[in-house]
Amino acid sequence: MRKSDKMFVCKYCGSKPELKTSLQVYGRKISDYNFYWVCPLCDAMVGCKPGTFTPMGDLADKETRALRIQAHKAFDPLWRKRYMQRNQAYDWLARQLRINPKLCHFSLMSKENLIKSKVYCENFIAERELKDGKAET
Repeated sequence: MRKSDKMFVCKYCGSKPELKTSLQVYGRKISDYNFYWVCPLCDAMVGCKPGTFTPMGDLADKETRALRIQAHKAFDPLWRKRYMQRNQAYDWLARQLRINPKLCHFSLMSKENLIKSKVYCENFIAERELKDGKAET
């Protein structure tokens, strides 16, 4: 038994998550190292760190997974458009949320902080684009 097999239980239903491949989860192979912990009862899941069976964060139900995707979609332009470096963007977001920067990872955030993250990031970009004269009219 791997250490990671007994690391946690589902926070939604108390069941023990099972390790699955991306092929089992999504019906296609994403890469050789894509594994997921999936709750067999309620379908909550979390991806594993590349090349490991270690979960990237907390199990997430369908709603939380959707919020994580939305938060990342709002956050990623902060560093992709070079408003700041990626690590600076995480530090900035941690300050906005008033959380420890080491805990500023979308897979660890509550639904409330995911929603706040999306709003903070969208507002930052809108203000920056307005300042730079790029805002849509």
